[in-house]
Amino acid sequence: MSVSIVFSLSQFFDLVEKFLKRLKISKISIMGLEFAIDEDKGSIDERIKKIEIAKQNLLDGLSAIEELEKEAEKNKSELRDALLKLSELKNDRTNLEAELNSLKQIISSDVSAFQTLAGVPTKKEKRKERIIGFISGIIASIIAAGIVWGIVWGIVWGVTKIKQYYF
Repeated sequence: MSVSIVFSLSQFFDLVEKFLKRLKISKISIMGLEFAIDEDKGSIDERIKKIEIAKQNLLDGLSAIEELEKEAEKNKSELRDALLKLSELKNDRTNLEAELNSLKQIISSDVSAFQTLAGVPTKKEKRKERIIGFISGIIASIIAAGIVWGIVWGIVWGVTKIKQYYF
């Protein structure tokens, strides 16, 4: 497609050049640019070589433009893909954060339910059990001391009665 455009432009400029030569115009100025049309610039072979070089430069320029267009399209599609991926990742992050929060709530409720089922005491219950244990320890010590006292008193009473009876 680009070769046909270059060829068409080349034919157009050749036609314009021939037209200007017939009108005997040696210089033309377009938008501040001057173009000189001289027939004495060299042989036809040199001019053909220059035209071929110009065609080749034009073809190289067009191919470079096509490559840049392809690269720009590739970059656009990569950018579009990256933006889509970023959007998906943001949605995934939001969903995962919500799921994490719900899992934390479920875990905390499961832990409290397990503690209730397993009979794991709360801090208040632990404090209450310690106080009851301390008081029951004191009572048990008093009872044990009473039992020991009773045994000792009984032994002492028995020994004194035996002494009185036999002696």
